[in-house]
Amino acid sequence: MSISSQNYFDVYSTTDDLKLFSLLSTNIHTRCIYIGVKDGLFLQIESGVEDLNILAKNLGYNTERLHRLLKNFEHLNLVKEKNENQYELTSSGKKLLPNTKGSFAHLALLWGEEFQEVTNHLHEILKSEKSGFECAYKENVYSYLESNLKMAENFNLAMRGVSEYCSEDVLHEIDLNSANKIADIGGGSGANLRAFITNNSHLNGILFDQKSVIDKAIEEMETFQHKNRVELIAGDFFKPFSFKVDVIILSKIIHNWDDERAVQILTNCRNALNDNGKIYLIEWTLEHEREPLTARTMDINMMIATCGKVRSFKEFGKLFDNAGLKFSQAKNISNKIGLIEVTTM
Repeated sequence: MSISSQNYFDVYSTTDDLKLFSLLSTNIHTRCIYIGVKDGLFLQIESGVEDLNILAKNLGYNTERLHRLLKNFEHLNLVKEKNENQYELTSSGKKLLPNTKGSFAHLALLWGEEFQEVTNHLHEILKSEKSGFECAYKENVYSYLESNLKMAENFNLAMRGVSEYCSEDVLHEIDLNSANKIADIGGGSGANLRAFITNNSHLNGILFDQKSVIDKAIEEMETFQHKNRVELIAGDFFKPFSFKVDVIILSKIIHNWDDERAVQILTNCRNALNDNGKIYLIEWTLEHEREPLTARTMDINMMIATCGKVRSFKEFGKLFDNAGLKFSQAKNISNKIGLIEVTTM
């Protein structure tokens, strides 16, 4: 049987042995993708440079070895050979282009550089209560980002891509008809908040994050057509907020922190709510039929990177009780992420 037309996901899902082999090969594929993003291979193909020989010349690659790399990318369903030695990106491959909505390009760079070194310390992590950054760089990830601006910029762009990918279906699940003002806490560049404001003409919003992030967000907000309805506030979400709102959005924040710090964030959010206010958490969750497909991987990622964790609904319930909040409802959105709604007691 010829398998030349079959992609990686067809071949390696056929037997348990092949699935295991594919798992053991994952690091190789991650490294290949990292190189493709870092050296601009995917950008070159998308810009119209489709010929193998020209690609090799532009990138300074050995032609025969580039051909083997591209055939592997074809196997991974990232490129397609449309004519002999001429390639185009698939829809998945286009997700590896920077500056596109929901891009994974910066995530590939993140996992191929500092986070790769952090992952190499997994054995030490499992024997301690340290994060991988503390093992590898002697400081936590947030301190490391403050002193490494290039990585911080890439980290923020990676998180933006993940947020856009995960949140595109979530935004339509949050009912803001009765809200007048919302706050996106730890909202990064403000992509989610801009979507909420655009889709709800009655709404005003606050983007809250640390100063270095807000300084960057100011530039993007300048071109936003509804910027007059957005307030940018720099601060620390471990300290009480100076504002009151009807709805608070916490998108992929709580999983970064241990229980004590998570309760502190949730308590500050509760105290910033008006009467009958709500908090929406956009989070990976560990809960059987409502468990997003990537949740277990993200749980290990959090253990390695931050000492945080992906939680079950039962674990979230304990956090909510300790923060004076009441669980209302939860949904698994498109197998990507969970949406949890909580209210004040």
